[in-house]
Amino acid sequence: MRKEILANMAPEVNYDYDDDSDIVDDLVEAGQLLKEPFDKAIGHYFTENGFITAVTNLMKSWVHGNKAFSILALLPLLTLGTRWSFRRTPIGRRLNLTENFFAQVYIACQILWISLLILPFTGQAHLDDIFDLSYEAIFLLFVWDYRQLFGLTWKQSFWRTIIMCWYCLLVLVIICSIIISILVIAAYAIQWSK
Repeated sequence: MRKEILANMAPEVNYDYDDDSDIVDDLVEAGQLLKEPFDKAIGHYFTENGFITAVTNLMKSWVHGNKAFSILALLPLLTLGTRWSFRRTPIGRRLNLTENFFAQVYIACQILWISLLILPFTGQAHLDDIFDLSYEAIFLLFVWDYRQLFGLTWKQSFWRTIIMCWYCLLVLVIICSIIISILVIAAYAIQWSK
């Protein structure tokens, strides 16, 4: 793969850069040349490895059919995000993780109740989503609840809720990276044992 990329790049190599745009163009071109073989290798690995495909399909079908588990799995992420983003507020200093967890349970129950109340008006339930409300409505509900819980102004609650969402995203990326690493190591271990 490396020889193929170098062979394709060799006639076009030019080290006389007049400005930064030439360097950027060459880097973009090199990235595009590297992306294609990498995508083929990754795609080949996941299509050829039955274990990862089976685990992925099983998890997808199980999560889509089990909303309660999805909500319960989401609560610790929201708890950590809330704890980290509101730790410098007067009330946030006094709340421990358990109290933050029960605040998230309360908010999740509110979202579910609102979803049940609007169900007759919308006439449809979103089976693929965790909650039936839009993300904007959920965000506004978080802002409102955090304003009441932590005694903040609307502006402070709004910005701290955005920070909470970023923390949740960061924790989710870390957890997904760990799970993917474990699955890849398990897949390699299974292949090496054959």
